[in-house]
Amino acid sequence: MRHAIEQGIPELDRRRMEQRMIDLYDYTRSRVIFPLPYYSLKDIGAYIGYTWRDSMDGADSVLLFEEWLMHPRQSSLFKKLLAYNEDDLRATWALKTWLEREASSV
Repeated sequence: MRHAIEQGIPELDRRRMEQRMIDLYDYTRSRVIFPLPYYSLKDIGAYIGYTWRDSMDGADSVLLFEEWLMHPRQSSLFKKLLAYNEDDLRATWALKTWLEREASSV
């Protein structure tokens, strides 16, 4: 929520937003035992059936972002970053949906 404060979101709006948010990582770790060595979004997402379009990981995305900052006119770099972030958002949604369906029925 640091970014919300930096962007000047009023305190009351920030608090309301925080009240409606959950940390899926903490929620998942406290309620589900997956047969996985790590509980990263990539590992859990793959386990529940989500497929990323690219094999890039978080470290790769940081390096790609740095490269894009040096060459902002290269739209292919920006498109690749957008696709990576979109896949992470879609994987998060897939996990949320899976948790609603599977973990709440226990």
